Amino acid sequence: MYEVLKRLPDLYRNELEGKTLDECERFRDVRIVFEAHMQNRERQEFLTEQEREYLVLAERDVSDLIDKVVEIMFLKYQPQVVVRTSSLLNATGKGGIFKNYLDEFELIICDEASQVPEPVFAAMLSRLPKARRIQAMYTNWSECALLTALYRR
Repeated sequence: MYEVLKRLPDLYRNELEGKTLDECERFRDVRIVFEAHMQNRERQEFLTEQEREYLVLAERDVSDLIDKVVEIMFLKYQPQVVVRTSSLLNATGKGGIFKNYLDEFELIICDEASQVPEPVFAAMLSRLPKARRIQAMYTNWSECALLTALYRR
């Protein structure tokens, strides 16, 4: 998802207005710095105090901008989002980044659904009320009864 968010200022440069474009560009720039640091963690012990402070500010900036950039993503990009089960539950929870967009989800594809505990699968479905098309790939087809029961809610 971060790759999509980083591309927003390039994809929609002509459609985004001043402050919004600036926020998208700032998000992209600080996210790139943060990712570069994460890839070179062994260098962390050699960072100067100024570099450490810059990384802390970059991480804070990404956190402060994420809600705004996600809003722009849903308005302009209309994404096909792919997330792991735990990420989906975190992102759709009370404080999650998708909390304002739960009605936007129309499709849930659950790969290897037999590996997802029933309460977790039910939680996924209950958090996305407009998701009416559900594709579950089961390794054990007897578990289709669960999917059918939940889908008819």
